Amino acid sequence: MKSYVLSNDVIRIEVREKSAELISLKKKENDQEYLWNADPKFWGWTSPVLFPIVGAVKNGEYHYQGKTYQMAQHGFARKREFTLVSLTDHEIWMGLDEDEDSLKEYPFHFRLEIGYRLEGASVEVMWKVMNKEDGPMYFSIGGHPALLCPPAGVEKRTDCYLGFDTEKEVLQYVMVEPGTGRINDKMHSLQLDEGVHRITEGMFDYDALIFENYQIQSAYLAGPEGKPYICMKTKSPLMAFWSPKEEAPFICFEPWFGRADGVNFNGTLEEREWGQSIPGKGNFEASYSIEVM
Repeated sequence: MKSYVLSNDVIRIEVREKSAELISLKKKENDQEYLWNADPKFWGWTSPVLFPIVGAVKNGEYHYQGKTYQMAQHGFARKREFTLVSLTDHEIWMGLDEDEDSLKEYPFHFRLEIGYRLEGASVEVMWKVMNKEDGPMYFSIGGHPALLCPPAGVEKRTDCYLGFDTEKEVLQYVMVEPGTGRINDKMHSLQLDEGVHRITEGMFDYDALIFENYQIQSAYLAGPEGKPYICMKTKSPLMAFWSPKEEAPFICFEPWFGRADGVNFNGTLEEREWGQSIPGKGNFEASYSIEVM
């Protein structure tokens, strides 16, 4: 499986062609890794892109213009081979187009490009979605990078903290309804102490914590002394945090433009909550960044 390495004076990354996935992020001064290694013991991915669906659709299917389409959770892009578009010492772009198989699941002609750009201690993850159709195109897109927690030198995840750049004392989140993959409308509260919440055992036993309405634009992980060691910045309307029940040594930071259907949702693709749309021949661009501290 082909991959590409980019580096600057501070960090080194590796990106593979399958799913255009970021599979390594290291600080060069000590060769410290910050991303999960995709060991299937806990989770066989590192940082997949979620497209053209984020989360799950009701009963694994959705409706568009009177037709019904099957779609697996988080869409199909993460399972596809991307092709190299451009490569420099500090930036790479990879692309994916519709094909005969994708049109059976998703009836749009599209181009998806994923880019990575190094700048100091940060890697910017960039998305471009292009609509080849004359009419509107409906989609969702999201990131799913698994950040190591605890970091090197720290024994337990529960010695670490999840922090936010906010003055709020409480953040509100929703969760997935067990057994359905859809979003329950019950609201939960995450209590903060000067912007941080200590990670506890069982924190992710009921799946992801999903924060809507642009509550989170910057989030970080900190060690026992409260010092941040990795940070994500995003302008996405939703941000989710997830880790397997088995107390795996990572937490996924997930910036989303879209999410799973709600438990009471019975609409069409055009009506999906937090879904995105592009006018005919139009483009959508977004990005987020990961910085090692």
